[in-house]
Amino acid sequence: MRAAEWPVRYGARNSVISRVDLMCRWQSLRGLAYIQAVSASCAPQGLLQDIDVRPSGSGIGAESFSGLLGRLERHAKQVPDELLEIILRACTPLLVGDPYSGFAVSAGLASSSRPSLEDGIERAAAISGFWSSVPQLRPALAMAWSVSSFIAEWLSWPGGGEYVDSEKSLGIGIHPAPERPSPEDLPSWLMGFIPGPGVA
Repeated sequence: MRAAEWPVRYGARNSVISRVDLMCRWQSLRGLAYIQAVSASCAPQGLLQDIDVRPSGSGIGAESFSGLLGRLERHAKQVPDELLEIILRACTPLLVGDPYSGFAVSAGLASSSRPSLEDGIERAAAISGFWSSVPQLRPALAMAWSVSSFIAEWLSWPGGGEYVDSEKSLGIGIHPAPERPSPEDLPSWLMGFIPGPGVA
């Protein structure tokens, strides 16, 4: 997937906050669509091109971008419940008040954009500013981080040979898994397709 261009400056205007939320949604949906394609061992026509789109800051919110989000969401809704559950549960430690959550999320998202050192520092500082100053963005940032981290872990897992699957299960994730976030701690745009609470 092409790198996401996270902001390099913190801004408190509502338009900037909305843009960051939309960027989190895009990053999460494109990641989930990618997970679906990998888990199904096939990618429908056009999906790879949609995953590879990287809108500019001015392109976020454009009508064509809205269509892209709709297409990605249709694929994201097909992610196996077991995988989505792992991703959701990884958000919980970030959202329960861990003082280092903002640092983990900002460093993870900034590094996933493959920036230069200077850009990486600026992006991490900007994301950290949003995490600290705009609490309503935390669920969306946590979800974007969790999806990105899951993909990185999933793709590196078969090659490393160092992971010991003590549960003899999927081989991905933390055992025991953290509790799942409550619905009010998740982004509203995610609520339409998360699995029921009984999925473990």
